[in-house]
Formats: sequence, C-alpha cells, structure tokens
Amino acid sequence: MENKVKLCEFCGENPGHKTRFGFYCESCERWCNEQASKEEEAEQAALAAQARAEYLRDVARTFCRRCKAAEYETSGLSEAVYITVHGLKVRLADHTARPTYEQLNGAADIELGRHDFAAPLPDTIKAAVKEIRRRIATVIWQRRRGS
Repeated sequence: MENKVKLCEFCGENPGHKTRFGFYCESCERWCNEQASKEEEAEQAALAAQARAEYLRDVARTFCRRCKAAEYETSGLSEAVYITVHGLKVRLADHTARPTYEQLNGAADIELGRHDFAAPLPDTIKAAVKEIRRRIATVIWQRRRGS
C-alpha cells in the first residue's frame, strides 16, 4: 500500500496536519491564527467602545437626574453626549468634535473626555458628575465676573 500524504485543505500544496481549523499546513495555520487574533482584538475594541459610550450616557443621565435644569442628547454619529444646562453646552466624548458639527451647532463650552482638547473625565459616575458640576460652576462664575 502506498502511504499518501494529505495536503493542506487551505492552500492544497503543503503537507498538512490536524488543527482547530481543519487539516492545514504550518504556514496556513499560523496565518489563520493571526487572522483569528485580529478579529478577537477588533471585537474587544468594539466592546470597549460600546462600554465607554454607555458610560458617557450614564454620566449624562445621572447628571440630568440630579440637576433638573439640565438636558442631554446623544450624537447620532458617535458616542459623544451633549448636556445643556444654564445656557452652557457640555460635551462628553473621547474624540474631538467635527468642525462641521461645531459650525452647525456651535462649539461646546466645556469638553470632557479622552482627547487632546478635553479635560479628563473621571472613571466613576459620581466623580464625573461632580467634575461636570465643578466645571459648570467655574464657567458661570467666570462669565459673571467678566461682565
């Protein structure tokens, strides 16, 4: 009897061995592992972004519950959340605002988040709400003092 070498199911050229993907050669198995790793990283990044967006909305909701004069709205295109209170616009986001948004809706008076032009937003909702209140009070005080 002739001893047949089974070829890789992926490339069909090299001798293969049993892997979690099927009967693959070493280079094809390595490539599949790399692709699976990239997909897992992308999924983890998407889940982290979703969790961060939920956190920003939770901060805005909590702030608005505590400050009855405040309202919030979420961006339709990103995770950004806008809080309006006492004529001030507070933007919570992890990226800079698009120039077109600022042209149409005006720039935020206060920026909090994780980007170059924002003050950092604390990692707990209670601390974040406290920081928003502090920043709003500071801006109101500065405007009253300047006028």
